[in-house]
Amino acid sequence: LRDRVTPRADWPILATNVYFEGARTTDPYAIVDAGDVKVAVVGAVTQETPALTSPAGMEGVEFREPVAEVNLAIEELEA
Repeated sequence: LRDRVTPRADWPILATNVYFEGARTTDPYAIVDAGDVKVAVVGAVTQETPALTSPAGMEGVEFREPVAEVNLAIEELEA
């Protein structure tokens, strides 16, 4: 993700529930203008990601429970 996808993406990579050494690896959300309103988009990935990817690329990465982390991101937005 960091070496191949992120440099080529022209959109924000969002994942509120992915951590490395206790810190989020990406922004948890983005705020976009949708006409007269601002809309927050919160990103999360499945906890099954380690089973779907190479273990060598996941060393030290923690995939926390998505619903709890999305709710945490919403609390941050509301604050």
